[in-house]
Amino acid sequence: MTEVFGAHYAGAYDAIYGHKDYAGECDLVLRLVQRHGAPPCAHLLDLGCGTGRHAELFAGRGYTVVGVDRSEAMLAAARRRCPKGARFVCGDTREVVAGEPGTFDVAVMMFAVLSYHTENRDVLAALHNVARHLRRGGLFVFDVWFGPAVLVERPERRSRTLTDAAGRTIRRTVTADLDVMRHRSTVSIDTEISAADAPPSVSHEEHAMRFFFPLELEALLAQAGLTLLQLGKLPQVDETPDTSSWNVIGVARKASPS
Repeated sequence: MTEVFGAHYAGAYDAIYGHKDYAGECDLVLRLVQRHGAPPCAHLLDLGCGTGRHAELFAGRGYTVVGVDRSEAMLAAARRRCPKGARFVCGDTREVVAGEPGTFDVAVMMFAVLSYHTENRDVLAALHNVARHLRRGGLFVFDVWFGPAVLVERPERRSRTLTDAAGRTIRRTVTADLDVMRHRSTVSIDTEISAADAPPSVSHEEHAMRFFFPLELEALLAQAGLTLLQLGKLPQVDETPDTSSWNVIGVARKASPS
């Protein structure tokens, strides 16, 4: 078994998610930031930045960006993609130091990064670290798996085959279990990459993912000094989440000390 987001999977990641609307998500984040009062052009912390697709776009929209990820393989791709306008740091979102306390106007955890913390202590550590990096009144934008939808729709086996820009064939199969009592799903990802001039290479990764419920999120954020301002469907952020909303997006504000 490889590490989570190891070099093999990281090498196929951008091809697998080539269809993802990163630009639309960045536009949505910035609309939420404007709505809830942060400066339109400031310092942004991208926690769990992966291969830098969001970071590159935020930098292009005028933000000074610091991206954080625990996978060196993913960060190598991010640095190639965005050699200017963003700085990248390898570290764990629960404890990484990406700047002086109160440095950032906005922090983001996109693509269910917060859901990778499955225990309460780890969620709280990550949220406290977000709050530590934000200035007073700074905003935290995040998306997570939404518990009511996960319990109704339940994880399914999925398989996809595609050809990337280099002509390689990539086959990805995903299976998952469901632990209702622990609010967790363990997602098994098998990836095979085939090229004309080399034998197939394979990897297996298991990603433990937590799903959240609205009052639970509100309470966890509050313990870290963050006030939940909005929770909506992704990408229809102004619609109330329901049992068909697997992913939801939230906005929280760092509370000012009383």
